[in-house]
Amino acid sequence: METIESAAFLFPDGTTFSLPRPARHHTLFLELKRLREAGLSERRPPHREIQGFLTSAGRFVDRTEGLAIAQAAGQIIKKHGCAPILFSEDMW
Repeated sequence: METIESAAFLFPDGTTFSLPRPARHHTLFLELKRLREAGLSERRPPHREIQGFLTSAGRFVDRTEGLAIAQAAGQIIKKHGCAPILFSEDMW
């Protein structure tokens, strides 16, 4: 069964950026900013990139598909908000 493994960004060029859990999407924003300011990355913190998750199958999924996967895998600890999308806070 596929599970959600980490929060991630998908960039327009098809690359992804993620950090191990319990990193959240705001953690990814801050890390990209830190790397850029340190001259270690040309990548800007996301603006139009897609926020989502990496799965145990190595796939990037958006927040909607992520919710379906996390629910099927029994990963939801407490659902935050009523929107049909997944937040890392729902799982860790």
